[in-house]
Amino acid sequence: MSRMYDIIETLGEVAREHGRSSAQTALAYLLGKPGVTSLVIGARTGEQLADNLARQHGPRWRGAGAS
Repeated sequence: MSRMYDIIETLGEVAREHGRSSAQTALAYLLGKPGVTSLVIGARTGEQLADNLARQHGPRWRGAGAS
């Protein structure tokens, strides 16, 4: 369980470095993986949905794992 929290903490650090949310950074990472062409997001609020979609419609950037 400790490793999971370490990963979440690192994700937050990378997100801050790029001026993005942790969710946006995670989406960028996953979309940068070979073979991944789409994602299913599970937003529970309008704010979460807007944050997730902002990653898609904002300027392109190289997030963690994105190429």
